Amino acid sequence: MWPGDQFIPFELRNCEGEKQRVEPAPFQKGLLILFLCNHCPYVHYYAKRIRKIVSFCRKEGILVFGINSNDASRYPEDAPEHMPAMAEKLGLEGAYLHDAGQEIARQFRAERTPEAFLFNPHGSLVYRGAIDDQAKAPQLVKSHYLEDALKAVLYNDMIQNEYEPPAGCSIKWKIKNER
Repeated sequence: MWPGDQFIPFELRNCEGEKQRVEPAPFQKGLLILFLCNHCPYVHYYAKRIRKIVSFCRKEGILVFGINSNDASRYPEDAPEHMPAMAEKLGLEGAYLHDAGQEIARQFRAERTPEAFLFNPHGSLVYRGAIDDQAKAPQLVKSHYLEDALKAVLYNDMIQNEYEPPAGCSIKWKIKNER
């Protein structure tokens, strides 16, 4: 998905095993999807910032979900049974979803963890990419890409930067004959 693309609803299981339908909801101010995983050091570098973003979104009426699409057969730390601890660390209890078949990551054309996809209230993708410009050094952040995009959605302003390449681990894809 690239800025301007429309959101297509989908259903995945959360880390508690319950089916969760994901779609823009009436009266919500937007929808944020974060591709994450349990083992990626970049997700861990960003953990406090992600938790802050999740809290901000919930307070402001923006739906937020994390999605783990990594191949758990090759990366056992990313298996569903390990997701509840990460969900708690990131503030995503009930909203950390497992994309076992990797269809959603492919639909989004997600590349890395963490990678953000922000949709406006009408379901149009308005921002894709990095959270900010300093994965490893939060004290040195100069550009808050996702935070700026979230505020623009909330205040119906123009988003200055619709895409910023994410820094992080590549999504761990299943080998073709394993799909």
